Amino acid sequence: MLPAQPPQFVPAQLQAIVEQMRPQQAAPQLDAARLQAVIEQIRMQREAQQNPLAEAFVGIVRVVAVGAAIGLGVAAIGSLFGNDDEARERARLQRARNRRLNGPRGRVNVVKTGICTCCGKRFRYTEVHHYAGRAVPRGREMCGRCHFYCGHNGNWKNYAINPKGCWLDSFK
Repeated sequence: MLPAQPPQFVPAQLQAIVEQMRPQQAAPQLDAARLQAVIEQIRMQREAQQNPLAEAFVGIVRVVAVGAAIGLGVAAIGSLFGNDDEARERARLQRARNRRLNGPRGRVNVVKTGICTCCGKRFRYTEVHHYAGRAVPRGREMCGRCHFYCGHNGNWKNYAINPKGCWLDSFK
């Protein structure tokens, strides 16, 4: 005979199935095979219900794994057929360029006359423009506006250039 109050650890689905199977009259005990079939049915129903978050995580892991495999394959093919000498030479030239542009500050031998070499106008204050980089002792005297707009293309973060003519004259 089943107890009147089912235990707390039995799931709600199992309770509902047991209630359906319980006859209205006093009946003999529920046999073990039938109870085992009910428990197996509940287990299969739970396995059928899948967690969408777990499915998304599995999908992300698969995408990352495929991407890593493709990346390793490309790297392996590149190392077999690539030319390392060209890459080394490019890196060497880039390092030399960076040393020249961002190296230790050197003095530029420019006699300041107060005349901008870009626009040709006379100014009370002029700046020396290191168009070849700070480590190279070449430069030219420029007014503040020409230094910013003509020498650096309007942004101080740009590399310095040696303009062929004044860009500000073209906007007048």
